[in-house]
Amino acid sequence: MKTLILSISLLLAVMHFTYCQKLFRSKGTAKVKIDPQISKTEARAKARELAIINAIEEKFGSYVEQETNIDIENGQTKFKVIGNTRVKGEWVKTLREDYTEDLRSIEGEYGKEYELWIECEIEGKVREVQQVKVEFEAIPLNCPNKICRTTEFQQEEPFYLYFRSPVNGHLSVFMVEEDEAYRLLPYQQMAENYTDAVPIKEDQPYIFFSTEEEHQYYKEFNQQIVDELVLTTEKEIEYVQLYLIFSSNEFQKPLLDPMIYSREEFHTPKSLSKGNFQKWLREIRTLDISFNYQIINLKIRK
Repeated sequence: MKTLILSISLLLAVMHFTYCQKLFRSKGTAKVKIDPQISKTEARAKARELAIINAIEEKFGSYVEQETNIDIENGQTKFKVIGNTRVKGEWVKTLREDYTEDLRSIEGEYGKEYELWIECEIEGKVREVQQVKVEFEAIPLNCPNKICRTTEFQQEEPFYLYFRSPVNGHLSVFMVEEDEAYRLLPYQQMAENYTDAVPIKEDQPYIFFSTEEEHQYYKEFNQQIVDELVLTTEKEIEYVQLYLIFSSNEFQKPLLDPMIYSREEFHTPKSLSKGNFQKWLREIRTLDISFNYQIINLKIRK
C-alpha cells in the first residue's frame, strides 16, 4: 500500500477546442470586514470573490440566487454560481489584483472601537456564458463516506473526495498551497492512458483516495496502490485551495515536476509553480469553453 502525505508547510496539446469566445476587460471592487469569525486570509479570499462578481456584473449583469427563471437542461445551467449570486459570465484571466486595509473608528457600546476592512480591486478578462456549464458535485471528506463532509481538517487527518457529474467527462484534482500546485488526481501510479485526467461516468458517485474495494472504479488499476492522503501543517492554521478541474472534452495536463520522496513509504506528488498552474488554466479556458473548474477552500489546524 502506498501512502501519500501532503505536508502543507513543505508542499502540501491534445484538446478539443470549441471556439475562441470574445473576451472583455472589466474591473471590480469589494470590501470585507475582519471580525473574530473570519481571519485576514479568509477576508482577502472573500473580498477577491466578491470583486470578481462585481466585475462580471458590471459587464453582463447577474441574478439573485432565489430567482427561478434559470434555463436548465440535462443537469447543466447557463449561469455560473458564485456564492449567492448567479452571474451571466465567467472570470477568465486576472490582469491586476490589489489589496488595501482600512482601519475605521466607530462608536461602540463602551466608547470608541475599531474595525479593520480589507478591500480588493481586481481587473481582468471576462466572457459571457453562452454555452451550458456542467454543475458537478464535489465534496471534501475526512472519511470515505459522503456523510463525512468537511472543509476543516485537523493535523494528520485523512482526506477523501466525493465527486459526481451529470455528464460523462474527465477529471483532474490539484491542491494549491502558497506558491506551489500539487496534482492529486490522477493517482501517481496510474497507467499512461490516465496521464491527463481520469474518466468520469455520468451520475455515478465516486469517492477518491480510498483503498476500499467498493471504491474500485478503474478495472486496470490496482486499488491497493491508491494514493492515500493525509493533511499536515507546521502552522497553527493553514489555508489551501482544492481545484476540481472537469471537462466533457479530453484536455492535456500541464508540465509537472517529479515526485519528491521524503521517506521510503511517503512522498509528495508531482507539482508545478502556482504561476504556471494559473497560466495553464487561463490558456485552456480561453480556447475551450467546456473546460471549467471549481475551487474549494480548505482549512488545516495543527
